[in-house]
Amino acid sequence: MQVCPLKAEGTTYALLISLANLAMLLGFVGGGWLYDLGLPFPQLAILGAGLTALCWLALPALRLKQI
Repeated sequence: MQVCPLKAEGTTYALLISLANLAMLLGFVGGGWLYDLGLPFPQLAILGAGLTALCWLALPALRLKQI
């Protein structure tokens, strides 16, 4: 399946990795902030799992097509 235009695979990969790194940074900072506010770790783990599951909603936006 193809998600990006031809000849733009490297750029698309770099953008996706950049977004993943940004999301990881925001997750670390946000999780640490919530933990400092007193949110227990099990609730943080459930919150993280729920937000990760929300990523499935982005799949239709990829407009996958067969090569």
